[in-house]
Amino acid sequence: ETAAEQFEIVYQGKWSEVKNPSKTVVLREKQAHQMPDGRWAKVYGFADGHSEIHKEADGNFEAWEKERIIAPPAPSQ
Repeated sequence: ETAAEQFEIVYQGKWSEVKNPSKTVVLREKQAHQMPDGRWAKVYGFADGHSEIHKEADGNFEAWEKERIIAPPAPSQ
């Protein structure tokens, strides 16, 4: 698996519409990996260009991601 295949783009939209770039995830690692301490980790890329490794004890990233990923806009009718 190449590095490009390990990640997915999670923000679809215009950069100008991102209200808080330092707290908005645009790219995330698809699969979490287990760290030596037993916690699970994923790498995230943010709209302002920085990246972070976020860890969860139980491997559940849903709540953390929900606060930082902008849902795609609803299709216009």
